[in-house]
Amino acid sequence: MGAPTLQDFTLVTSNPVKIAEYQRFSNTLLRLEHGSDLDEVDGTPDEVIIHKALAAGPGRMVEDSIMVIDDQPMVDIRWRLGDLLAGEITHPAKAIWQVRLGILHDGVVYAYLGETFGTICAYDTPGFGIDPIFLVDGVAKTLSALDKAGTKDPVSARKFAFDNVVSESPYLIVRATDVAPWAGRYQNAY
Repeated sequence: MGAPTLQDFTLVTSNPVKIAEYQRFSNTLLRLEHGSDLDEVDGTPDEVIIHKALAAGPGRMVEDSIMVIDDQPMVDIRWRLGDLLAGEITHPAKAIWQVRLGILHDGVVYAYLGETFGTICAYDTPGFGIDPIFLVDGVAKTLSALDKAGTKDPVSARKFAFDNVVSESPYLIVRATDVAPWAGRYQNAY
């Protein structure tokens, strides 16, 4: 028993943009499947990925993306995206784009993390998700501008998380039997 390899799972997402990115990252070595959205717990970033992996079931890797803005994790970024794009956050604000990948494998949840550091800025080039307002540290371009130029992958938190899967480097390992059923609220349920 050990960390899963690419042959042990199918990555499942409902988002066609993410599917295209993972296809690029894996050079067709990764099995991908278009799936349906899972309910997401309103907990810590680690609780979210653990419960998503458990809900997806064995052999199905899932993703959760969050933003950490001014040291505050926003696990519900998907539901707050419109407000962020409209300027809810004062610019500039220190930000981290985090992507977690999780899988239930042999009764154990493995989670992998990728991070990209930057700042929240005024809306820039149109693009996917937070890309138009996330200015990458050391590059002085937004994720959208980098994507448009075909140079986003080298700074992508999604790519960094995937690289940790390939190198079998989980940041979190939890036995499924040690995880209590979720009794709290769910995102976007209020």
